[in-house]
Amino acid sequence: MTAFLWAGAGTLLPFLLTALGAGTVFFVRKQSSAARLFLSFAAGVMLASSLFSLLLPAMDRARAQGLSPLIPSAAGLVAGTLLMLLLERPVRTRRSPIDGSAALTYLSITLHNIPEGMAVGLAFALAAENPQTLPAAIALSIGVALQNFPEGAAAALPLLQSGVKRPRAFLLGAASGAVEPLFGVLTAFFALYATRYLPFLMALAAGSMLFVTVRECIPDAARQDASPLPALCVMLGFLLMMTLDVALS
Repeated sequence: MTAFLWAGAGTLLPFLLTALGAGTVFFVRKQSSAARLFLSFAAGVMLASSLFSLLLPAMDRARAQGLSPLIPSAAGLVAGTLLMLLLERPVRTRRSPIDGSAALTYLSITLHNIPEGMAVGLAFALAAENPQTLPAAIALSIGVALQNFPEGAAAALPLLQSGVKRPRAFLLGAASGAVEPLFGVLTAFFALYATRYLPFLMALAAGSMLFVTVRECIPDAARQDASPLPALCVMLGFLLMMTLDVALS
């Protein structure tokens, strides 16, 4: 029971920062140029996050388990891409106030939060058994939380742009981070079994996020106008997330 409580507590901060990022919908006008630039920024965040938060750590975890870093990473990347391809048509054709592009972006960010929650939950579950590892678990939680702020905005703002009311866009954006405490606690429960699948799950989330970013976010940024600002915002988002990941890893 103690491990479950620690896992839930450790994943609470990342969830709260996701909700805080989703709260940007209350401060950005729906069709403003600032909103479009923020979405371009989110594309850069997603690109860097898929690489530095997911793919590279997945390879490191595979090595630590005595596995080839390529096999689970490549398999997860392909699986994430196929998952988005399978979901793309039904998501785009179903009748909903949320357009397909926003729905896919939201889904990819939510999938991305699952292995993050598993990693943080596992770290705190281990800290419950060995308090000497608690500082490392806290550092991991803070690092994931800081990354989750722009990701919460990246989940909520496309919903706002697609016509969803601000309160609902906020709640849905915050809910994308709610999977972290859920899967953190579940990982604490299945700790002996979940760790072996983390490299694959992290790569799967990276594949889904890369697909959506290349398929939806970057083309949308390029179509805004002839100004280089959207592309510069993509680069800025990538730089920020890269800096956070490297500094906090």
